[in-house]
Amino acid sequence: MERANAASGRDVDLYASGGYVRDLLLGRISPDLDLSLGLGRCRDADDAATVGDILAGRAMEEFRSLRPDLAISSVAVESGRSGAAERKGMDSARVKLTTIDGDLIEVDVLPTIGSEVYEEGDRIPKRDGRGTAEEDSARRDLTIGSMMLRVTKRKGRPERPSED
Repeated sequence: MERANAASGRDVDLYASGGYVRDLLLGRISPDLDLSLGLGRCRDADDAATVGDILAGRAMEEFRSLRPDLAISSVAVESGRSGAAERKGMDSARVKLTTIDGDLIEVDVLPTIGSEVYEEGDRIPKRDGRGTAEEDSARRDLTIGSMMLRVTKRKGRPERPSED
C-alpha cells in the first residue's frame, strides 16, 4: 500500500479484516483474505476514485517484483464487484495473484464504510464508502467480521477520528 500511496499521492491505510485476523490470532493460515482501504481521510478530490483506481498502476507490479519470496508470477486488478458487493452497490476490486506454480489467489478489497442507512422496506442499506476503520468496525455486528488489523505502517501517533 505504501507503493500505491506514493504513486498516487494518496494517504490510504490498508486493513486485513474478519476471518483472516481471527486465524492470525489463532496461529492458523487463513484461506480467506479480505482487505479494506481506509478512505475516510482521503482528500475531497479523491471522492470519485474507486478502489480499483487506487490499486491500479505500477504499485501492484512493483510489489510483486520486490517480493520474490512470494513466488508471484503475475498480478491483475479487476475493478469489478463481487456478487455480494454488486447486489449492495459497493465499490470494490479483486486482486488476482498467480503464483509461479499456476495457483490463483484472489483477494477482495473494499473501502472502509462509514455509515449505513436503511430505507423503510429495504433490507440492503445505502452505504457511505468513505468511513474510517473505527466507523466500519462499529457498524458491524459483534462477529469476527468486526475485527480489523492495520497492515500499513504509519509514522507518528495512531489515527484519532474524534480529533479530526
